[in-house]
Amino acid sequence: MIKISCSKLEDVRQYPQVFAQQLATGNESGGGRYGMFQCWQSKVREVHKGKYTAPEAIKSLQQRFMSYADNVKNKRKQEFFIDRLTPYIEEFNNRNYNYLGAQKQIEWKLIPEVSLTGHTPNLVKNDNGFAAYFYMETPILWQSQLRFPLIQYYLAEKIFKCPLSEVEIGTYTLSTLSFDLKQFTEGEMNEAILETKDLFKKVFDGYKK
Repeated sequence: MIKISCSKLEDVRQYPQVFAQQLATGNESGGGRYGMFQCWQSKVREVHKGKYTAPEAIKSLQQRFMSYADNVKNKRKQEFFIDRLTPYIEEFNNRNYNYLGAQKQIEWKLIPEVSLTGHTPNLVKNDNGFAAYFYMETPILWQSQLRFPLIQYYLAEKIFKCPLSEVEIGTYTLSTLSFDLKQFTEGEMNEAILETKDLFKKVFDGYKK
């Protein structure tokens, strides 16, 4: 069984045959260094879980940042993340969001030979329904990416077991201090599913060669 992470979908979309060859040779890249952005996300989730208040999370983040090299570039980046924590929490509270706990594992066999895997983004709920969002440092053109309509569908069908229209998905961007969320239509989600199935078939066919 081949497993493809949601985070790899755009690579697969652009170069399915190359991705298949990487799988066949065991050269698929993954992982990465635990950076400042990951530290910020970790502290924010601890605020949501009630472990820290926002001021306590800032102090903890400052202590964590002391392990990085002391230079101008790092200091500017650290100030950026520290300055973004409180406004994010305030906007989160303004939306009356309730944090729904840990991210959920995705395991979706879109074709018999290939499964879509990964983790859901942050999951929250308010009176308007459910929302799911990824943190971004700067804006991206996320609306055209395959993973977003796929995850909206997966959350509604497999996790929340609710109508597709009760889930919105998108991003929270630190540089703009803003949420950007939308609800994909059922047609858009079905198109994304069909495209991904076709891509997965191409990957599997290339992997077998």
